[in-house]
Amino acid sequence: MQKWALIFLGIVGLACNKNNDTILLDIPFQNLDFTIQAGLNPVDTWYFNMDHVPTNALALFAANGIDTAGVNSITPNTGRLTSVFGDANYKFLYEIAVYLCEEGNQAPKCGKEIFYRFPLPNDPGPFVDVIPNPVELKQLMLQQKVNVQVMLRFISPPPTFIESRLELDFGVK
Repeated sequence: MQKWALIFLGIVGLACNKNNDTILLDIPFQNLDFTIQAGLNPVDTWYFNMDHVPTNALALFAANGIDTAGVNSITPNTGRLTSVFGDANYKFLYEIAVYLCEEGNQAPKCGKEIFYRFPLPNDPGPFVDVIPNPVELKQLMLQQKVNVQVMLRFISPPPTFIESRLELDFGVK
C-alpha cells in the first residue's frame, strides 16, 4: 500500500513541475494619470482614455538580453488605482475595469479587459487594488504605444474632482 502511495505522490509531483510560470521580466506602466470630475452621473458608465502610452517592451527586452521569440506570454500581474494626493476616498465607486487597446482606439470597452474590481470594498479609502485577468497580451505589448482605458461605474456622484493615478505591472513569461 505504501509503495502505491509513493508512486502516486511521485506522479503528482512530476505533473506539478511541468508548468513553468517563472516571470522573466516585469513591464511597468506607471503614472497613468486622469481626473475624475465631481458630480458625474452615476447612471452612466464613464471611460477615461490614456492614449499613446509607450510600452517600452522591446527596449526592456533588449536591455535584459531577452529575444521576443523566447517570450511565451505577457499577462497582467498587479494593478492599483490611487488618489494622487491621498486625500480622496473611492467609496463612490461601484465597478472598475481596465482595458488595453491599440493606440488610437478609444471606443468603449476597446481591446482586452486586463484588470477589474467588482464589487469594491465598502470603504476602500485612497486606493483600490484591481484584480488581473489572465489574458494573453503579447501582440499588444510588443507595439510601441497602446491606449489604456479605465471604465468606472459609480454608486453615487464623485463628491470632488479626484486626481487619480493608475499603476499597472505585466509579467513576461
